[in-house]
Amino acid sequence: VKDMWQAHVYVLAVLVALCSGVWPYTKLILLGVCWFSPTIPRRGQILEWIDVLGKWALVDTFVMTLMLVAFHFDVTVGDRTGDPRAASLVDAVTVRVFVEALPSFFVYVLASCLSLVLGHVTVARHRSFDVVDDASEPLCSMRYVLGFAAMLALIIVGCCLASFDFHIEGLAGLVLGEKAKRRYSLMSLGEAIPGSSNEEGGAVSLEVVYFFFGFVLPLIQLLLLTVLWVVPLSLKRQQRLYVACEVSTSWAALDVFAVGVVAALLEISKFAQFMVGHRCDALNRFLGKHLDRALGGDDKCFDVSTELTRGAWVLLPAAFVSGVVGVVLLRKAKAKLDERVERARAKDDEASSASSSDEEDSLSL
Repeated sequence: VKDMWQAHVYVLAVLVALCSGVWPYTKLILLGVCWFSPTIPRRGQILEWIDVLGKWALVDTFVMTLMLVAFHFDVTVGDRTGDPRAASLVDAVTVRVFVEALPSFFVYVLASCLSLVLGHVTVARHRSFDVVDDASEPLCSMRYVLGFAAMLALIIVGCCLASFDFHIEGLAGLVLGEKAKRRYSLMSLGEAIPGSSNEEGGAVSLEVVYFFFGFVLPLIQLLLLTVLWVVPLSLKRQQRLYVACEVSTSWAALDVFAVGVVAALLEISKFAQFMVGHRCDALNRFLGKHLDRALGGDDKCFDVSTELTRGAWVLLPAAFVSGVVGVVLLRKAKAKLDERVERARAKDDEASSASSSDEEDSLSL
């Protein structure tokens, strides 16, 4: 965060500082207060919102993934065949640029996951379901399944369409040629993770975390919500399914990915120049003097530019569906379940009253 601030990457610095710096500790403090102070007003609502917002601590996971792929490239200068008659160098020289995730990064991801689990445990301790109703009924009409299917298709298409471009510029871009411009979707960005790191085990772990939070869980979330809303179930089963929907919504992080990626794309060029610093000043002066025309005026040893493509206008609504519409559907489902609980209790009270009156009549006889 300090480096980002010094690089004038203010939006990304504030986003990472708040979501991955301030929020995780704030969440733990709030959970502790709610755990040890049962008389807090609206404790249930506070715990539910903590549960939903807990995933935003993972924003730097997606930013790290983007940086890892964006700043990776291999440049080979010289003759690769070993032919001594070649005009270039006899032995090829390969320069590899990459970003490496340190063990502390994976410790943070693990801690974030444990924090999400702790939130679920706290909500479960607060909540109790003691009403049993065996009558099966849906929360809405079956015709709404088409809307859920459309949202599911939107998420799948949004994750598969190419959404943004990376263009490596300057001398590095000139040497890379056609490889200097790369286009990614959420899926292809994740597939590029293993080839962008020297540490195979860490890269595979990051890839699993990336796809689990960014793609798999949003699909599971929407499928579970579909079943909860349109399939006739008993109240007890609906309550259990609601908990599963709540957990999947808390972990589904497609919206976190979208916000993190857009923030990083807006300011990645500034951060790239900060990382290079003054190491290329002498080379940049040489490039400006001798290769200005070949570089198109971009007299730098290394630079990165980004661009959102048309696919981004599908990915962003998909992220909105997963992050906002999903939460709204979950809250409305809870209201429907509360209404059903009240009806079930009213039936139980009526049955108890009828039983009591029958007993009184039999005693009077």
